[in-house]
Amino acid sequence: VAQHAFHHIEQHLDMTPNEYIRWRYQHGDDKEALQKDTMTLTAEEKERCKLPVPVDLGNDEKGNPIKVKMVIEKLTGGRKQVKKEYEYEVQFVGRDYNSNRYIPASRLSKHGFDKHMKIVDEKVAARAGAMH
Repeated sequence: VAQHAFHHIEQHLDMTPNEYIRWRYQHGDDKEALQKDTMTLTAEEKERCKLPVPVDLGNDEKGNPIKVKMVIEKLTGGRKQVKKEYEYEVQFVGRDYNSNRYIPASRLSKHGFDKHMKIVDEKVAARAGAMH
C-alpha cells in the first residue's frame, strides 16, 4: 500500500475495513478524493467565486439581449456538452432551482470555478465507471 494512503486510514482507526469503505463511498462520491489539497479552495479562490457573473437571460420582446449579473451559489453537478465545450449547471444565490442555467466552462473558469468543475467532472466519471 502506498504511504500516502495511510494518512487517511489513520483518521479512521475506530472503523472496520468494511465500515471505512462504506463511509468513504457512502453517497457515490469518493469523500477523500474531494478533500485533496488540489480540490480545496483557497481563501482567495472563495472570495473570487462570490463575485457576480454576467448571465444571459435571453431576449426581451424587442429582441434585445437581457444580461444580468448574479452570484453563483454552487455547481449542481449537471454537465452537458455543447459543440466542443462542456457547460455546467449552476444555481444562483437567492434563487430556486427554476432559475438554474448552464454556463460554459470557459466563462466559469474566468470567474475562478476551475476546482468546482473538476469536482463535477470526477463525479460524472465515477458515475460513468459505476455503470460499466
